[in-house]
Amino acid sequence: MSPSPDNGHGLDNAAESLLGHAQTSRSVRSDSSSGSNQRRGQVTYLGRLSSRRIPLLLFCVAGLTLITLFTRGSESTNALRSVTSVLGSRPIVEEVPIDTLPPNSGHSEPIASYRFGEINLPEWPLLNYSAGVARVMPMPEEDFEADVDTHPIAELIARGSRTAAEHEARKKAVDSLEKAVEDYERAFGMSPPEGFERWYKFAVSVNATAVPSLIPYAHETILPFLAMPPAMLRKRAWERLGANGMMAFQFNPENEDPEERLRIHGGDGTTWSRFHAQDYPTLLAPIIPLLPQSPGDEPLALKIWTEDAGLRIVSGSVLAKSRELAKQGLVWDEEELAEAEAERRGENGWGNVCETPLNWTDGKEARDALGGQHHEAASFVSDPLEYMNVCEHPEHLLMNGDMIMKESTQVSVWEPVVVCSRLMGGSEMLSAPTRDYDQIVKHEVPWSEKEDSRLFFRGGPSGIFYTTWRWDWRSSQRNRLSVVGDESVEYDVPVMVDRGDSGIVRESFAHSELVERYLDVRLVPQALLWDCSVKWSDGLMCRPNAGEQYLDDCPGNKDGCFDMLESTSWGRRVSLEQSLKYKFHIDVDGFGWTTRWRKELSTGSVVLKATLFPEWWHAQAIPWYHYVPVRYDYSDVFDIMAYFTGSPDGETDGRDDLAEQIGAQGRAFALNQLKWEDMQSYMFLFLLEYRRAWADDRPAATYHGEIAMEAEGW
Repeated sequence: MSPSPDNGHGLDNAAESLLGHAQTSRSVRSDSSSGSNQRRGQVTYLGRLSSRRIPLLLFCVAGLTLITLFTRGSESTNALRSVTSVLGSRPIVEEVPIDTLPPNSGHSEPIASYRFGEINLPEWPLLNYSAGVARVMPMPEEDFEADVDTHPIAELIARGSRTAAEHEARKKAVDSLEKAVEDYERAFGMSPPEGFERWYKFAVSVNATAVPSLIPYAHETILPFLAMPPAMLRKRAWERLGANGMMAFQFNPENEDPEERLRIHGGDGTTWSRFHAQDYPTLLAPIIPLLPQSPGDEPLALKIWTEDAGLRIVSGSVLAKSRELAKQGLVWDEEELAEAEAERRGENGWGNVCETPLNWTDGKEARDALGGQHHEAASFVSDPLEYMNVCEHPEHLLMNGDMIMKESTQVSVWEPVVVCSRLMGGSEMLSAPTRDYDQIVKHEVPWSEKEDSRLFFRGGPSGIFYTTWRWDWRSSQRNRLSVVGDESVEYDVPVMVDRGDSGIVRESFAHSELVERYLDVRLVPQALLWDCSVKWSDGLMCRPNAGEQYLDDCPGNKDGCFDMLESTSWGRRVSLEQSLKYKFHIDVDGFGWTTRWRKELSTGSVVLKATLFPEWWHAQAIPWYHYVPVRYDYSDVFDIMAYFTGSPDGETDGRDDLAEQIGAQGRAFALNQLKWEDMQSYMFLFLLEYRRAWADDRPAATYHGEIAMEAEGW
């Protein structure tokens, strides 16, 4: 929804003008560091594992495990080396046979963790994994002498290293079309779409990921539509093209005239100015002639919503049933589908994407419980895609701007539409957005020259509109981040600290002290005429469902905008060159996905990412290896910074060496796996999947074995 790149490095003229109308009479902050020493005395002991007092049973289990590792031969040795490789001076991933790797399914059993360059088999479950979150498990003090001597983040990094090894092994194992078909069938439980052999050859030719299971959204976001009757799908694909922000692509791959192979329908002046109309014809140009002929008399048509976030709220029970039917090769009866859609028509709020609907009260209760949970034990995001699930994390309903603004949006009809981003649980199909693709740091600043170890952020207050009382803008993601980075806000924060011989403890520190030590996180007043726009909030969120619904008293006036301007602690302008001096950056959702992701990774700094928007690349980006996932309430930020940069008081060093490796691995991912050709490959497979859903005869639009492509000019 933002009209210009949110690079966070300066102020636009309109923002400066609007800012001048606000009453910016914030009082000068006093030095709040006094008294922090008294607060720091609160210590929580987690329980120490003493090597002299390991119970006999654990000793035997560890011994048997070591014997097994030594007797399984070279394959097991390689698997172990894949975990230890993260400890070296450079990231090294050796080939590991897939069947020797333990499953990374998020269960509570820990993998090998390390400390100070040595691999140690864990003697007890350090972390409990549930719903994408790893929670520290304190041990009874009567069983152990003092504190834990392995930091939980060490285990998460080791898991990331193992996952990286598994990904590399899978890529090397899928070295032929036949293996790619097997990978697809194993991952998705059905045969690939017709034209799969063409996609595979294209992916290999451009050095893109040719492993379907590593780009699952090309299949999974289209899967439910295999249960929609084809005629209904085609009819709904052409509906509402006159709505603002809507357009459609029509494909004619058999047409000999290149300009006639892709036709664009619908749209207005604003829509035509966006990257979908500007970039996609170029992105798709080499792909379209490789598509099989249109399946039937009606050419393939793809409806596109060009705004940043998703279009509709669709019943979670309808989507769940559709996935179940699709996997069985069945389709809805049209009348039964209409009845199922009608069951929740008129219900409000994003919580309806769950099979058992959630409401605002569910979200408030879950959010209120977070503070107590964090006080009891630290927790970290282990699986970002699981963590995005609002059905498992109702607190997200009150913490994300898009969910907050959709609180009064009604459940609507299900339709085939493509978006560049949408929240987890959304019904729309996911494309690969090209916006700001070319904004990348070509010449990184070496780690040794990055002088600032604080966490850096500059960005506008996007993610929510400020023009109506309906929306609690203070709870949206970027406004909450601003409060976390404001040293004038006083409270105590428990932080996990490595005290060397004394082990890992949680100590309480003043928030102001932690901000000074770890953060340079500020909002900047840019694009404010958009965020405070009565016109755009009216057209997009006050008239949801593409204008089919209208909210009373929406929009209101700009009082909320002026309130935001006055209450926010704004940051200073920072150039790109200055931002590259920071070792840690954080990427936070705006109105939808953030276009700065590839650019941030390319800096070579460690990127912390807080998001509820899955993207086409997400299955390949490995948490705690390419980047560091962050909880949406930011409760883990200080624990993460203390681990990598040292204790708040500076008495204990952090793991700067591991941070450097994650930064290097993130940059390599941006340059090697987020290329233009990778987006083309994803969209190629995506279009084949959608083409199958479009066809009346879906079995005929399914892959049935290799077809000789040489005769077709390949």
